[in-house]
Amino acid sequence: MKESGLLRGYNLIVMSDDWIGHPSSSKHLIRELLPYNSVLWLNTVGYRSLSLTAYDFERAFRKISGWFSKSHEKQTGNLKVLSPVCLPFGKSRLVRCLNSFCIVRAVRAHLNQGAKTIFITTLPSAADIVGRLGEDYSVYYCFDDLTLWPGSDRELTCKLEKELLSKVDLVVATSEKLQKTRKNGVRQTFLLDHGVDLDHFRKVSPYKRPEGSVPTVAYFGLIDERCDLELLSQVISKMRDVNFLIIGLKRVDCSSIELFPNVEFTGQIPYADLPDRLSRTSALILPYKLNALAESINPLKIKEYLATGLPVVSTPLPEVQRLSGFVSIASEAAQFITALRNALEGSSPPSADLDSYLAKNSWRQKASEFSAMIETLFS
Repeated sequence: MKESGLLRGYNLIVMSDDWIGHPSSSKHLIRELLPYNSVLWLNTVGYRSLSLTAYDFERAFRKISGWFSKSHEKQTGNLKVLSPVCLPFGKSRLVRCLNSFCIVRAVRAHLNQGAKTIFITTLPSAADIVGRLGEDYSVYYCFDDLTLWPGSDRELTCKLEKELLSKVDLVVATSEKLQKTRKNGVRQTFLLDHGVDLDHFRKVSPYKRPEGSVPTVAYFGLIDERCDLELLSQVISKMRDVNFLIIGLKRVDCSSIELFPNVEFTGQIPYADLPDRLSRTSALILPYKLNALAESINPLKIKEYLATGLPVVSTPLPEVQRLSGFVSIASEAAQFITALRNALEGSSPPSADLDSYLAKNSWRQKASEFSAMIETLFS
């Protein structure tokens, strides 16, 4: 049932983040499997607490528009994307029943017949529909500790995730901490760390900064409660001779850093444009807080950073520390500044093993490993 190590000939129902937008790890995996399988992708809502932010308003508008626009219910080759009507008020049992009814009805109306079906989800809210879609097997792809995710309703998420774990056939986790803490009591939880789109991020053009010019340091990704803005503020204030480029949506108040004259916020830019935007930068940073959530985080962007060929400085997240041969690790402002200065001066030691490491971590390789994990269900 495989071709090139990949699943072949199945119906895959995927309940995750929206198909549009920057690709998540689940999207990367499914794109590798898409040529060989029929994929029904569900744009649904999680049960994160709502806030009066531009981010939430934009997301809510996109969701509501999707309910009435056929552009979100389209067939492209083996892929069909659906946007069932789903409300975010998960504490209400009535709302959750309505959401489940809409999702199940949409899936059953569009599911191809005649092939075995695998349900893959990244969302604890899928607990209400596991076993109701006509699937033969179910997989929880746990990419983060969503019970600690910024803005999550922790009590509700814990309840739903516990129920989901008890129902699914297989659990696949993206970090060692998640592998140890997310178990279904039937089969072992598999560890599958993130891959990287090498071809995309190697488009970053090598940049030789003119002598005497101001270097630029960049961060890309969501700017939310995971980011250590206090650390970043200290670093920026003491490195006025360096420009800081912040690429991504703001979900938190960034006033502590956005007034510095050497900081530029671009907002979110298209994924396809990232390599070009990074081509005049000299280093990349990952200033995440060290807390309970950080213990489980395996940042998708860390291998993307490395694939650019630019030096990388990060706070000591457990999953990042495993890459300390390739990443400069710094836990507080003075260390971070020193590491960043070294990176900008070209004194960070290059690693001859980096290309070999990244080549073994392509999304095609990760999709092959994911396929092998799922195939343990068939025996």
